[in-house]
This record gives sequence, structure tokens and C-alpha cells, in this order.
Amino acid sequence: MLFTCIQVHHTNILRVYGVTFIDSIAFLVSDHCPKGTLSDVVQNEKYRIDDNIKFSLAMDIASGMTYLHSQGFIHSHLTSNSCYIDHRWNVKVADWEHDKLKEVSAQSGSLSRLFFVDPELLGREKKGPHSAVKANDVFSFAMILVEIFTREDPYSELSGSMEPCQIIEVISIIEKAWSPKEEQRPGFSSLRKSLRDAKPSKKSIMDSMMDVLEMYVGCLEEKVAERTADLAMANTSLRNLLHQILPPTVAEKLSKGESVEPECFSSVSIFFSDIVGFTHLSASSTPLEVVTLLNDLYTAFDAVVDRHQVYKVETIGDSYMVISGLPQRNGIKHAGALCTMALDLLEAVRRFRIRHRPDEPLQMRAGIHSGSVVAGVVGLKMPRYCLFGDTVNTASRMESTSEPMRIQVSETTYALLAKIGGFSVTERGSMDIKVSPTR
Repeated sequence: MLFTCIQVHHTNILRVYGVTFIDSIAFLVSDHCPKGTLSDVVQNEKYRIDDNIKFSLAMDIASGMTYLHSQGFIHSHLTSNSCYIDHRWNVKVADWEHDKLKEVSAQSGSLSRLFFVDPELLGREKKGPHSAVKANDVFSFAMILVEIFTREDPYSELSGSMEPCQIIEVISIIEKAWSPKEEQRPGFSSLRKSLRDAKPSKKSIMDSMMDVLEMYVGCLEEKVAERTADLAMANTSLRNLLHQILPPTVAEKLSKGESVEPECFSSVSIFFSDIVGFTHLSASSTPLEVVTLLNDLYTAFDAVVDRHQVYKVETIGDSYMVISGLPQRNGIKHAGALCTMALDLLEAVRRFRIRHRPDEPLQMRAGIHSGSVVAGVVGLKMPRYCLFGDTVNTASRMESTSEPMRIQVSETTYALLAKIGGFSVTERGSMDIKVSPTR
């Protein structure tokens, strides 16, 4: 009988090649179907199975069973777990040879297998030995159709994924195969024709799989485009944040992975300011009130800075530092740009109101000095654009020795303003600022 099974060749029948023994246990050697059983596939949500593919799977089983019946074989154990799917999505009916190689009871196996067994076959077995007929396989096929089209175990309701007319046609085919009388059940050839007529598309299963694949690729492209847009937005936000920490030209170099070498600038102007009486104000305010005050004040200052050709270096406590003339050189215009900005900051302070002390006016002092500096990026974890040189120290001394609501400039800055023109400066006199004698 094994020789007879080996001679069975059909596209939709799992071919048997022979028997091998491992540890005295016999195993059938057959085709390899990497996708597993029909049940494994239709109940797996990762597979996008449209109605056309469902009909193709059902027609493959009908083709295989048509061949078996034409050769005089009765399956009698047909279930979704006895049908396998190969790498080309062809369904191959298997386990039909079991009844030929050994006695297998219709009631043997798992309980779920009984869902596919014809009740009449079970009824006859209770009375004694049975002889399966073709109509029993037709009943089992009807149960497989239910699982294919609902993607659920038998006896679940048909899903709403199909058109009403298609559901009616499928139910009609199932009801015919479910006929209580064996002689009224159609043969597999007739069932295959009915399935072909009801199939929504005449495409092959490979064409349907390509359509599903194209749909999947389209969805994937949309997700990739969405993720790319999110990445571009994140990069833009990161770039904007980096530009707030570092000068734009320096930030661009760092974002491209380029090194930023320290650079010497022969002529720049540096501005420092602080709040008059900040120590007393902080001592008589809560930490939250101090933070709110500085945030409100520096937000107003930042708005002024953005209107001028200057670069905000940093804020330390109540100290606010701005520079002009780097990293983009602008001749001697840096002195005029920085002084114009300083005047606008004074006006902003006059209009500023402290939230927790609205009746108490805020005052600042400011100082400006011009000269040469060395600038460079310091640190990797939190990089800072730092300035080095006596010009920085002198500008700081200009601020610390200035008067409330006044802008004190050094003699060097005054000389540049005189060349630029348009500024009114009052001489204060000579004073020692611990750096060098200046005016």
C-alpha cells in the first residue's frame, strides 16, 4: 500500500516519498511546506489574506480532493491541519494515506479534529466498524471553508469582511456540502466550479499575493515617510536648540562632524550687565520668585538681542553677556550694534515690572569694551562657546564700575563710536579698574 501512496502525484497533494526509521519509530518522508498548515496561516494575523486568496486556497483543496476521489481514495481525516501550504502558496492535502497505512478511528486525535468529522460518520462508528464515503470528505471540506472565510475555528460566524452577495454564495456552497443526506452533497468537482464562479477575482493566488504585497509596501512607504518626517522634525528641533547654545556657523560645523578650532578676532565689542541690588532682592524673595524674575527679564532681553547684529554668549545669575563682531566679522560696526542694543535694553528695563513686586522699579548697570579675543568651543558633553582675553575682563570691569541705568564704555569703544557717528557720550573721567588705566 505504501507503494501505491508513493505513486500519487498532484500539485495539491502532499507527495509521499517513503518511510524512514529513527529509533525504531517509522516516519513518512514528504514534501516540505515551510508555511505550515492551513490553520497556521489563516488564523495568523500577520498574513494579509483577501477574499481572492481565500477562494484560491479553497479551490486548491477542492482540486486535491477531486484528484483523490478520482483515484478511488477517501480521505476521511480532512481538516485544516491536514492541509499544508508550500513556499508558492499552493495548498497540499496530506494525511490521506493514514487510513491506508494503519487503522485510524474517526474519533481518534484531538477534540478539535472532531469539528471536521461528518456526524453521520461518527454515528455509524458508534454502531460498529465504518466505511467512509466521499460525502464524508465533502462535509469536512465545508468545515474547512468556514475556517478559511472566517479565519476562526469552525462554528464561528462569518465575518463582515466580505460583501453580502459573496457571503450568501459561500453559505450556499457550505449548506450544500453540509446536507444531512450524503447523496445530496455535491462532488468536489462541482464544489470547485461553484467556488470558481463565486470567486470575486479571476487573478491567480500569486497575483493576489503581489497585490497584497504592493498594498503592504505602500503602507510601509507611508510609515517610512511619516518616520522620515518625524526624524526631519527632530533634527530641525535639535539644530534650532544647537543654534541657541552656539553661534549658527559653529553649530553647523559641529552638526556636520567638523572640528571647530579656536580662532582669534582682532576687533570685537563685549557687553555685560547685571541687576542693581540683586543680592538684596534675592534675599527677600523666594527661589521661585527669583527664577521667575530672571526668566521674565531675560526673555525680554532675548527679544531685543534678536533685533540686532549681536550674539548672546551666556547668562550667569543676574549677569547678561553679549558680543558683536564674531563669529562673523563686521569691521567696526560691532561697537555701534552693541551700543544700540544696550540702549534698547535700558528702555526694556524701564518698562519691566517685577511680578511679585510690581511697584518696585528694576535697575541695571551695563559696561562695554572693544578689543581682541580668542573664541572656541569648550567641552563635549555640554559644549560652550567661550571667549578669552583681557577684553573680556575689561568689559566686565566696565559693568561692575558703572552706575545704575547707565552704560559705561571704554575709551577704545568710544573711539570706534566716534568713527561710526550718531552716538552721544559723556566723559566720566579716569579710574582704576584693576586691568589697565582707561577712560
